Formats: sequence, C-alpha cells, structure tokens
Amino acid sequence: MEQQDLLKRVFARLSALRQNLPKDTHVPIHWAEDYHAALQELENLGIDIKEFRIPSDQFKQIRVGGNYVTGEVRYSRDYYVQRDFFMAKLDAVLVYFELSHGDRQPKIVGFAAGTSGTVTQQETVS
Repeated sequence: MEQQDLLKRVFARLSALRQNLPKDTHVPIHWAEDYHAALQELENLGIDIKEFRIPSDQFKQIRVGGNYVTGEVRYSRDYYVQRDFFMAKLDAVLVYFELSHGDRQPKIVGFAAGTSGTVTQQETVS
C-alpha cells in the first residue's frame, strides 16, 4: 500500500475514533487499543508518535459499587481511561497529522518587529 494512502487511512481511523468515542467519563480500554493500533501503523512508517500514546498507568479499573457501612469497594473487571485524557492525546495527534501532512498551518499569535524597528501585533488564524 502506498504511504500516502496509508496515512489517509490512519487519519480517517483516528478521526472516526474521535467522532464516535463514548461520551462517558471513562472510556473502555478497547477504544485505546484501536487508537494504539492506528499509532503503531504510523510508527511502522517511521513517524515518531510516542508522546501521543496513552501511558499504561492511565488504564484503571473503575469503582462500580460498594458498601459505605462496611467500607467495601467493588471495582470493574475491565480497565478504562479517562475520556478527557484520551481526547487530549487524540486531538494532539490529529493536529500534528494536519500540520505535518495537511493544509492546516500553525496559528501565529504575538508580536513581530517591523522593518523600521517598530513592533507590530501579528495574528494568523487558521
């Protein structure tokens, strides 16, 4: 498969994950496994994506019940990741993808020195 086609497919998978991720506070681990599988395809192409991975310490069993009188706490058998953390990683890799392989340009906000030595406000919105 051609590299550009594979990049498009991975981007489509990541975009679909983002659009269909459950709205719950915690996301089941199988969603993160699909996400990591897509990242692995990018890594196989030689793209360094390690900062976009969800660290293993973010996968936790969640509290599903208990007894406040006895102090008993019951946890899920399955592991979950907090949705906000997952979304931050997913959004980061999608923005990186767009900046690296798409038409999106980085947003420039700040000040720049003019040719006459004056400072002008500079803002670019993508």
